[in-house]
Amino acid sequence: MTRFRELVGDIGWWILIGLAIPIHVATVIVAFEWYGGVPGLIAATLSAIVPVVPEIFWAARYAYATGTLLHWYVFLVIVYPGLWLIWLIGGTAFGARKG
Repeated sequence: MTRFRELVGDIGWWILIGLAIPIHVATVIVAFEWYGGVPGLIAATLSAIVPVVPEIFWAARYAYATGTLLHWYVFLVIVYPGLWLIWLIGGTAFGARKG
């Protein structure tokens, strides 16, 4: 049973990493397209350097501009911390990750 819990924890970890990369790439693209040209390049570079804060900023700005939370990018940025919370609580409560 312990091997199964470790396997589930490891799969959860790779799912989180697998979602983090496309979210971060989408953040850089949104930052570049928001301004375009040199200002967009600067915004994209700053967004690429710092991983978490720009995602929240650009998702909030995009949601405010479009008036909806149902865009895939905004939805992923909202749901992603919840997935981390589930993984962390599940790993602690059920012993999926030890270390």
